[in-house]
Amino acid sequence: MTSLAPLRTIDKLGARGAFALHHADGCHYLFGWSGTELARISGRALRDHSFVNLWRATDRPFLQALLDDVRRFGRPKKVKAQAVSLDGEISPCVLEFARSKYGSQQNVAMRCRWTAPQNTGFTKQPVLRLELVTEPMR
Repeated sequence: MTSLAPLRTIDKLGARGAFALHHADGCHYLFGWSGTELARISGRALRDHSFVNLWRATDRPFLQALLDDVRRFGRPKKVKAQAVSLDGEISPCVLEFARSKYGSQQNVAMRCRWTAPQNTGFTKQPVLRLELVTEPMR
């Protein structure tokens, strides 16, 4: 894996792989700013799309609970996942989440970052879904 810069660097929403989520309707986490890298990987602009809906259906309750915990209690979290592209290619990735200190001002519930191994590239096909990896983080 590439080395991860401290999560506080995500405050600079221009950081590679950085994105922001805002909490809407009491239960949805929608993309705010997502940057060009995530738009390229997903094949679309993500603003106002549901982050949780990008995940495999069986992983969604866990992700919802994890995001709620970050938003409510401010505990940063990190999950290991794999991105599955439309052509079936699987690429490992890590997603990090931290409550934003600007939440009430910019309607941002949290700042986040997507990282992948340095030598892993996606095909030209966009990511279809994300799946949790159940092995423990190192």
